[in-house]
Amino acid sequence: MSTPDVKKFSVLYVDDEEQALKYFPILFKDFRCLTANSAREARAIFAAQGDSIGVLITDQRMPGESGVDLLTWVRSAYPRVVRILTTAYTDIDSAIASVNSGEIYRYVVKPWNARELVGILMHAMEWHIIARERDSLLREKLSTLQTLVMLDRVRAFAVLAAGLTPRLQNTLTALKSYIEQAPAPGGDGGSPSLDGGDPYARVQAESRRLVDLTQAISRDVAADAPRFTVQPLGDLLAPARALAGAHGPAAVAVELQTTVTAITSDGHLVARLFALLAAEALAVDPAAPRLDIRVADGPPLQGQRSVAVTVRTGGAPWTPAQHAGLYATLSFAGGVQPHPARLLSATFIAHHHGGQVDVHPQGPAGPGFTVTLPVDARAQAPSAVPSAWVDDILTFQRDS
Repeated sequence: MSTPDVKKFSVLYVDDEEQALKYFPILFKDFRCLTANSAREARAIFAAQGDSIGVLITDQRMPGESGVDLLTWVRSAYPRVVRILTTAYTDIDSAIASVNSGEIYRYVVKPWNARELVGILMHAMEWHIIARERDSLLREKLSTLQTLVMLDRVRAFAVLAAGLTPRLQNTLTALKSYIEQAPAPGGDGGSPSLDGGDPYARVQAESRRLVDLTQAISRDVAADAPRFTVQPLGDLLAPARALAGAHGPAAVAVELQTTVTAITSDGHLVARLFALLAAEALAVDPAAPRLDIRVADGPPLQGQRSVAVTVRTGGAPWTPAQHAGLYATLSFAGGVQPHPARLLSATFIAHHHGGQVDVHPQGPAGPGFTVTLPVDARAQAPSAVPSAWVDDILTFQRDS
């Protein structure tokens, strides 16, 4: 087994004694050394170079924050950093208490035995490197598992889409569009966790969740047959406005920048579509100060006029975890939102009309969604998904 490279990461030494800081890099030249004269300066170094620090060794008695205070913060903010406390003999009780509470890996009594401290730092750095390698392997395994779960879920939704075909147009096109916009598996907020428990119980829970999602999607997109009639845009937006208006402090602003006043569509489904996107935007950011709904002329769809309806919150850009939560239907990320199938349901409805839904995690179009719909859905020819794509999905051959 190869010996870890102890210079791959830095040792940060914190002490208010200038002489100790001066000679530390000289005594321990086998390591990459950083020094700080206070807990405050150490925090600044962590902010700038935290990912490169493997071991922290700090004196206990310093002006301002003590060494234990710094170690407690590092344990929370940088848990993989190995923490060592150095104390005078009179501070031994503080060191023992820190060890017992799990704040530190070791304590070293001053004055040091340099040779002994070299061995302690060597083992601490090796511990850090091995822990990082283990975490990397675990993330790789979890990413593989996440991909398998996503493929299994997509295959189930492909079957659902095929079942909805007699009632909705372009269901497989909608599913393909939804999948292609999803963040890569294994990102923040989307990684599965291996938390033990009864595997049989987990399989049962996963099966129940998939059934619940399927039923929820079926309810959202229920339609006996396409009923394309002329509907005023104001009427179609009314449910979304009412939903947002009931969302506590959120204010609703509707801006019309189009000459289109009505569209030919299945009015019940399109009204449901706008309401789903409004609900989803407010679920992602419950503290959003407002909801903006903007209607403008959209790009041509199959040579026909279209309208683009943007549903946007007035809050901060969505975090990677919030963005990944929109696609909880594809992963273990249950509980992210009350109804994680909303976006997929909205995508089915939009593609049924020959349109599409685009996700915007940040400005200027977001955070929110844009749905583009033809002015006359009757003029849209059904689109086709390449048969190879369907075959890959159903046989688990699709890459992540």
